Amino acid sequence: MGGDVLRLKLWLALLKRTRTTYQGPLVIGHDLMSFVISDKVGAFAPDGTAMK
Repeated sequence: MGGDVLRLKLWLALLKRTRTTYQGPLVIGHDLMSFVISDKVGAFAPDGTAMK
């Protein structure tokens, strides 16, 4: 459980720092993510599930 807490703290710190200068859409990535860029941009988890 300690790793999950640390991961959450790091994610929240990154989110807070990013939001000081950027208010647009944001996805915090992880290994093996993929993106589709066309008229719209899509981000997908390694199993192909769309990320929101």
